[in-house]
Amino acid sequence: MNMTDAQKILALRKELTDHSFRYYVANSPTISDVEYDQKFRELTVLEQEHPEMGDPNSPITRVGCPTPNGLRKIRHKVKMLSLDNINNANETATFFAGLESEEVILEMKIDGLSLHLSYREGQLVQALTRGNGVEGADVTENARTVHSIPLTLRKPVTIEVRGEVYWSLSSFSAYNQGVSENDRLANPRNGASGSMMLKDSREVAKRKLSFAAYSVPSDLPPGVTTQESLLDYLETLGFPTTMTLPVRQDMPGLPYTTCMADADLIPAIHHLDAYRKALDLDTDGLVIKVNSMEKQRDLGEGERAPKWGAAYKFPPDTKETRLAGVLVQVGKTGQVTPVAQLEPVSLGGAVVARASLCNQDELDRLGIDVGDYVLVQRSGEVIPKVVGLARPSPTKKNPNQSYQMPKTCPCCSTPLERPTGLVHSYCVNPECDDQVFARLVYAVSKDALDIDGCGDTTVRQLMDKASVKKLSDLFAIADFSFLKPATARKMREGLAAAKNGPLWRKLSALSIEGIGKTSCQDLATKFSRPINEEDEKQKRLSPLQRIEQYQHEVEELIGKVATAELLTYFTRNIEELEMLADCGFYFEEDQQAGGVLGGKTFCITGALQSGRRDDVSALIEQNGGVVKGQVTKKVDFLVQGTGGGNNKAEGARKHGTRVISEEELYQMMGVPMPVVQKNLEE
Repeated sequence: MNMTDAQKILALRKELTDHSFRYYVANSPTISDVEYDQKFRELTVLEQEHPEMGDPNSPITRVGCPTPNGLRKIRHKVKMLSLDNINNANETATFFAGLESEEVILEMKIDGLSLHLSYREGQLVQALTRGNGVEGADVTENARTVHSIPLTLRKPVTIEVRGEVYWSLSSFSAYNQGVSENDRLANPRNGASGSMMLKDSREVAKRKLSFAAYSVPSDLPPGVTTQESLLDYLETLGFPTTMTLPVRQDMPGLPYTTCMADADLIPAIHHLDAYRKALDLDTDGLVIKVNSMEKQRDLGEGERAPKWGAAYKFPPDTKETRLAGVLVQVGKTGQVTPVAQLEPVSLGGAVVARASLCNQDELDRLGIDVGDYVLVQRSGEVIPKVVGLARPSPTKKNPNQSYQMPKTCPCCSTPLERPTGLVHSYCVNPECDDQVFARLVYAVSKDALDIDGCGDTTVRQLMDKASVKKLSDLFAIADFSFLKPATARKMREGLAAAKNGPLWRKLSALSIEGIGKTSCQDLATKFSRPINEEDEKQKRLSPLQRIEQYQHEVEELIGKVATAELLTYFTRNIEELEMLADCGFYFEEDQQAGGVLGGKTFCITGALQSGRRDDVSALIEQNGGVVKGQVTKKVDFLVQGTGGGNNKAEGARKHGTRVISEEELYQMMGVPMPVVQKNLEE
């Protein structure tokens, strides 16, 4: 190799690094994209010709590579804590009580994935996710593909830096437009977190993620005495920070501010609430910190959160749009619900075209009708909801006029009934096609029998081609030739597995009014009792018929109203239960109750390395455990994945629930933990 090529490689690396900083951090590019691409290709060819010049922080690593060994878990040198949440002025004043004379700094709380970066003499050597705060996943190769993460700092310092990986709204929208509808991601937050957990950094590179730095966990640089000066210092190293977030439109004001923790604080919060709407990224609040580093050290840190800072949560995002129509849906229990059909509007990181209208009473209270302009609200992952009237339709004659629900079922024309004391109307025809469809869709869903590959289209085919009207019809099908071969195979396998599945799934599949997934899990956990009787009839009807014997215990477990619905269902549907038994679908002892996780209840939070959350939940159930969606006093273990939410962590602390890692879960099951490529969960 001659010196000319070596010098050219080094020069191109430096030049491309500088151009990348100007483009992604300083927002002041000095060459065109075409010129940059030409230089990038030239460097790529030279490095391929001279592998002895390889450098893990060369600009060409931005394109990514396979990660054959998966993502390792590595312990943080300094624990990565969460922040306590505050939601209003009163909570803010309470949290910062006694600090009225202290200056605080307000930064945008970015909705993404926390990341810890390690640099040695200016070179990136490691990137870890927050994980459970004690240890995180090694995502170094994925981090190298994020252009706003410097591979080489502008000063040759050794430093640890923390910040947030996020997906800008513009890049997220472009990605979703370039993939099929089935592959589109729900929102930028989950998309960013899941992308960083992928096992092929080439795929991560395609997603064009971004990064903003906000802290140094230890060994502060000389002269840095405040959070504000720390952010300034991080900028000199080449980092974008919470001071330099990208905006979508020109708007006056700074993306952060400092003020005294007194009457100036609330106006500053309102100012930044307005400013965040100009940003090209999702934010769900502000981070308020005591500015003085010395005072931060004096205040110290708690077990899970620092005492010198908190996260101020903004109120839910609300947008105005036109109510184009109302779709009346019939659910699995016959409940009739109005759904707003909206002119599409961007809300909370997603395009919303439908929203909940609840019931007729709510329609009357809001005074809204088709054609009116309404206010739609969406907070986090909550289903969008119409919360008010923005302005009536110009053609609306009576300003108090509201949409009126139909008097008959929109599917079967049966007169609707509204039971005394209830807010919903019901179609009382159990053979109504919409009801049948909704019950079957739910029965095969992940909240019930979990039959893989059986979606809405397949359920329609089952109804049309095999005259399936109820659950027993589904298990009585002998010939699936009307389905595609792959779908037919999945149906046969799924139905066979469901017969031996957990009792709670069988109970849930019945779609009993007022008995949801959680109630079914509670019932199955308490009443999965061995059946010693030889009598075939007893085997067929147990333990459902025995619920009446323990009625008082059941009422304490799920309430009197739900218990009454349970007993009513059993009384009215003995024939259906016997037909299910004829198909080998018995409501008997949970076959998995004696597994290694028998009697234990779990909740999962964050992204998992071993597979999709549904798959891990199924594995827990196969080993006798129960999985719930929220942490309550009945949950024994919270399985903490990467990027888990604060709410579940707080619930675990409140109820004394033990928090375990993914590895500990597999240790409990006595099997090695697999590491597979997956898309993000939650």
